[in-house]
Amino acid sequence: MDLDDLARAVSASGSARTIVGIAGPPGGGKTTLARALCEATGFAHSPGDGFIIDASFADADGTFRDRGTVSGFDTAGYATLLRDVRRSYGTADVTVPNYRHTQDGAGADAWVVPREARGVVTECNFLGSGSHGWPEVRGHLDVLIYVDQTWEVCRPRLMERQLAKGRTPAEAATRVDSHDRENFLEATRAAALADFVVPGANTLR
Repeated sequence: MDLDDLARAVSASGSARTIVGIAGPPGGGKTTLARALCEATGFAHSPGDGFIIDASFADADGTFRDRGTVSGFDTAGYATLLRDVRRSYGTADVTVPNYRHTQDGAGADAWVVPREARGVVTECNFLGSGSHGWPEVRGHLDVLIYVDQTWEVCRPRLMERQLAKGRTPAEAATRVDSHDRENFLEATRAAALADFVVPGANTLR
């Protein structure tokens, strides 16, 4: 399946406003595919990383929420955003929080989903996860796409991100081979749930 085929498939959804989710490993090409798909369909881009929590903390029940991992997202806020995005079609623009991988804080800048956008493409590693509120987020999607990419391809990209944050090569490697590697493995859960699996190396062909 090439990009044109994928664009036609997601555009065929029967919903008044189609919400497409792109899941996959960190550094796997989700953002690249999301931008290309938005260009091909005219859909609006609404990334999910703006819902990364500000800091790690423990919930009232003692569950530890580790920032940037499967537990480290405001999934209730993400689900509410997607609900509002669907309801606002034709009536109101919706502002979406953004996150820059080169910074350590969420909410840097913002995206806007225009009221007239026929569809929306959102992306996050953990859209296929089964805990911490992710099934509720996934319940707002009409289509789920999984970008399949190997660790050997993702690791150098993730190293570049960590180095851009000012970490030394040793610090970057420690972070990538622990935190990012765990996120990679968790993200692969989406493959079994996806409507479409797109090889990461071929997302733009």
